[in-house]
Amino acid sequence: IIKGIKPDLVYLWSLRLVSLSPALAVQKLNIKKVFEIGDLWMKGYYHTSIFSKLKRGIKNFLPFMVGSLIDFSPAICVSKWIEKEMKKKYFAKETYVIPNGVKICEKNKKLLNEKIRYIFCGRIDYTKGLDLALKALSNLKDRGFDNFVFHIYGEGQDSYIDKCKKMTKALNLTKEVKFCGKKDDMKKYYKHYDVLLMPTRMREPFGLVIIEAMRAGVVVIATNAYGPAEIIQDEKDGLLFKSEDVNDLTNTIQKLQKNTVLYNNLRDAAFLKVFEKFNLINVKQEVENILINTAKKDAE
Repeated sequence: IIKGIKPDLVYLWSLRLVSLSPALAVQKLNIKKVFEIGDLWMKGYYHTSIFSKLKRGIKNFLPFMVGSLIDFSPAICVSKWIEKEMKKKYFAKETYVIPNGVKICEKNKKLLNEKIRYIFCGRIDYTKGLDLALKALSNLKDRGFDNFVFHIYGEGQDSYIDKCKKMTKALNLTKEVKFCGKKDDMKKYYKHYDVLLMPTRMREPFGLVIIEAMRAGVVVIATNAYGPAEIIQDEKDGLLFKSEDVNDLTNTIQKLQKNTVLYNNLRDAAFLKVFEKFNLINVKQEVENILINTAKKDAE
């Protein structure tokens, strides 16, 4: 197919569950390429054990098998920590950091509600830490702050969702917590909420949901590591807490209780950051420039 098309450049995204064949074909045909690295999908293909390396070497000499190491350069990485990982573990020599972007809409100047409306949005499984948010809100209620609701959007691992629903009852949060299921367009729902909770346990590559919330005037409370920590400046345009530390998450959430000045400052600064740093128009232009410049290399 590639021989027939004769492309000037191939733009490769995630090949998870696809195979390395497309990338290897491009490499063997000496076609210019750019990788878009939004997560470390290649980890499933490149185990670093001696057995795995030997297996890849043998595959190189077998027909119809893919065993060669791919040259992951140039690579557009969604965050700085992903870039470091690509250089260290996957030997990418030429890298760029360009974050995800969102379309900028009109600034939302809504005020913090007397009954604070918290939201969780994303895949519901252990790595995303919904149980941590439930425990923290239970602690908050025990401290006398019961002026809130918590709505959960998304789908995921059924057993974990059932566990969280049982936990909701055990923690006496049935009046405050609602599981809303997955929605195709979350943009229209953000306007109904005040604070996004993102207590992820995983090494989050970036955190698109964070900048979507910030754009909509929703203040974000997230884990202080990896993607979220690169997006949010603590107490300037959002709040960060120690990973998996329920007590610290509780204390962080409590900072916003009846503190409208802090809320308004965080909300306004967050929108400004998205406008300046994560504007989709600018992000697309940066990516396009790299694609064009890569395609033109040595062509002249």
